[in-house]
Amino acid sequence: MMLENFNMKTELENTSQDNEKSPLPAAWGRLMKLAVCENCDWQFIYQGGQPLLFCPHCYRKSLVDLSQETGQQIDFYEPELILPLGFQSAQIQQIFQTFAEGNWFPPTDLSLKNLVGRSTLLFLPIWLVDSTVKATWKAEAGFNYQVLSHQDRFDDNRGGWSSQEVTETRIRWEARVGQLKRIYQNHTSPALNEHSALMLKVGSFDLASANPYDRMALPEKGWSACLPNRSTIDSWSDARLGFQASAGNECKQACQADALRNFAWEPEFSDQKWTLLLVPVFSTFYTDDEGKPQALLVNGQSGKLWGVKRASIQRARKTSLLLLAAAAGIFLLSLLFSLVAVIFPPILVIGVIGFVLSLLVGLSALVPFVVVWKTNQ
Repeated sequence: MMLENFNMKTELENTSQDNEKSPLPAAWGRLMKLAVCENCDWQFIYQGGQPLLFCPHCYRKSLVDLSQETGQQIDFYEPELILPLGFQSAQIQQIFQTFAEGNWFPPTDLSLKNLVGRSTLLFLPIWLVDSTVKATWKAEAGFNYQVLSHQDRFDDNRGGWSSQEVTETRIRWEARVGQLKRIYQNHTSPALNEHSALMLKVGSFDLASANPYDRMALPEKGWSACLPNRSTIDSWSDARLGFQASAGNECKQACQADALRNFAWEPEFSDQKWTLLLVPVFSTFYTDDEGKPQALLVNGQSGKLWGVKRASIQRARKTSLLLLAAAAGIFLLSLLFSLVAVIFPPILVIGVIGFVLSLLVGLSALVPFVVVWKTNQ
């Protein structure tokens, strides 16, 4: 029994020492590492056994491991909620395949193998803030009531004028004032400066389906989480609007009103607590002819894909050269038949047909450039 206690104590001491060496909080789970991209400055937490080869944001090989840099001034916040995937991870291959198909002249790097091989499950952060709120408020509460009136209408088919009863719903507005003291939890606010742009790309998320964060429920490998780059100070203005909306709804319920307008309050906030909600996206990329990464993002809940499909001018040029070479070959062959027609006139028909065909094939050499231009527009 004493030996067992000693082993338990030793294990606790080792865990404590590991936590001192690593800047990562225990709430994220064990065996997690920290990296920062020197190109875009995004910071990521990822699994230690699955290194990040590319930055999941800018797709450059510019990641620096900060796991042992205990002197780094990094604000960590615990993940509290996480959105589950809305589909099986294996389905991401079909989503990428659909994107890769239908491109006549894809860049050499655009292939299903590359898209799947470079893909990573990336969790984007959203601030969650709890706060105690005390406030005095005033507003106009609206109460619905019915009004019966009559409307006269002229109708030739019904013999002229007729009167009809009409029931209208109107609102009676009354001034209300009061005091409020509440504890609000999990109001959301953007944690990334790029939040709005990202949501426009991948679409919205159903945040009501979030579950408590559980590291053990995540995949064993192949995922990472981005840390906030928007401070709680900057995000407070958005969170405050959420508190005001919740307070307005509760005041409306307290008044038993059907509507509320001109809501104004003087709040005092205290006991604020900031945590994170993580939402999933799949991130991958391919490079175009110029070697520039082209991002693909997939909403991990809805499966909506966003990406720029680029066509390859290099492949179009090769195809055009082949068509021009074919046109030249047909033209020379037609010229040969025309010379032979001096001896055997009936063969001149083949020469004429060849000239027309060479012209058509030569003009078709412009099609690849038109297709690439339209695709890249």
